[in-house]
This record gives sequence, C-alpha cells and structure tokens, in this order.
Amino acid sequence: MDIISISFISLFLASLFISKMLNINYDRALTPVVFILILTISAWASSSIRSTAEVLNVLFLSIVYSLIIVFSTYSVGLLIGKAVVELTEARAQFKLSFLIAILVGWISGLFLPPFLPFKEAISIELLILAVSAGFAVGNYFSITMLRKSAKTTLLTILTAIVGAILSGIIASVIFSIDLGTSLAICLGMGWYTYTGPIIATYKGSILGSIAFLANFLREQFTFIFIPFLRGNPYSLISIGGATAMDDTLPIYIARLGKEYSISSISCGLLLTILVPFLIPLALAL
Repeated sequence: MDIISISFISLFLASLFISKMLNINYDRALTPVVFILILTISAWASSSIRSTAEVLNVLFLSIVYSLIIVFSTYSVGLLIGKAVVELTEARAQFKLSFLIAILVGWISGLFLPPFLPFKEAISIELLILAVSAGFAVGNYFSITMLRKSAKTTLLTILTAIVGAILSGIIASVIFSIDLGTSLAICLGMGWYTYTGPIIATYKGSILGSIAFLANFLREQFTFIFIPFLRGNPYSLISIGGATAMDDTLPIYIARLGKEYSISSISCGLLLTILVPFLIPLALAL
C-alpha cells in the first residue's frame, strides 16, 4: 500500500473520531471536494488521449472491458441478495454534479498538456476528501455499525473477485486475449496506477494501456451508473472495487447512506491489499 492510501485512511479515521467526539456532522464540503476530484481525474485521462488508430483501438477495448467488469460484477452481486436501495431526490442532485464534473473534465482535458501534475493534484484532493468524508460520517460511526458491516464487507469482496474472474473469462473469449492477462486486467479492481504499469512490464505497453484505461474507466462508470442502478449493497459497492475507499466513496455515501461508508472503505482497503497478490497470480497462468 502506498503513502497516499495510508494517509487517506489515517486522515479519514482521525476526522471521523474528531467528528464523533465533538458531535460535529458537517457534510457541505463533500460535494464541492468530490466535484473537483472527478474533474481532475477526467481531465487527466482526456489530456493523455490522442487521435490515432492505435489509441482508438485501445480506447475501444478499454471501454468494452470496463463495461463487462461493471455489469458482470453487478450481476454477481444481485445473486447474493434481493435488498433494494431507494434513491432520494436529494441524492439525484448529487448525481448531476458528478455528471457535470466528468463532462467538464473530459472537455477541458482536450486542451491541456498531459505533463501537468495531475497525479500530484489528485493526491492532495484525496487527502482533503478524506477529512471531508470523516466529518460527514463521524456521527454515524459506532462499534455496532462496524460489526454489522463485517458481513457486507466480506460479501462485497467476494462479489468483486468473482465478478472480475467472470469478466476476465468473457473478455478473453471475445477479444482473443490470453486468459491470464485478461484476468489480470479485470482483477485490477479500479487501481489503474498499479494495474497499468505492472501489466505493461510483463505484457507490453499496449496491454498495459488497456489495463490502465479499463480500470480508470471502471471508476468513471461507477460515478455514472451507480445513481441509476438498483440493488443490494454488495452489487453496488463491488462495482467500485478498490476505489470504494476513496475516489468513489462519496457516490456510495450518497446512494446507500452514510451507514455504508465503513463497508465501502473496508472493502476498498482489503481489495487494495489483495490486488498486488492477485494480478501476479493471474499473469502466471
């Protein structure tokens, strides 16, 4: 786990306990913080894309891969339970801000050079998000909730892994990509900054680029689809994969309620720990 992940979790927990101790429940900063975060991530991706046949092919494969992952994982989650989460009018407004951020980010990125410090900016924004999310959910945290979230966390992790394996098999058959590489791409769980480089090291830059974009787009599609999907917490949180503990956390707070923030962070954290073990195993096939 890198320093940003450790710092995010530390700041979130510190803010959560401060909020709990001082009886503070402040969530107004959450929407503007995540708006800026999504805008920056989208602009980064857009600025890196150039109009060549090779890039278009990589982009096409990445989009299809990410869609297969999202809907295969979602389907696996639906088989586990039948509980349905309702989307309120207030949360629908939250969804609109995400869509605007993605659109503005992708358009602005077309006019920005790719060497801008996007990664550094996102790292800082994530730390600000950690503090904002901690203060937003502090009053909802309790030991009882932690115990109750254990089952949700374990079932969500199981859903994410089974969904990734199923996605890897399906995509391997469709695109005639060797099974090990296809599984490795899907087992990235949205951690694109690790999955892309590690697969590029073993399988070349083209497959590495597909791995990077497929996992990045998984995160983007999580923002887009979650507000519209109905299902149990396992089916929804598993779509975000490792990003459920940071980047996509706000959409789960908005969609499922603050009580599921602990499950989202626990699931994202454990998947982040598992990814560096799962991908090398898949590549060894």
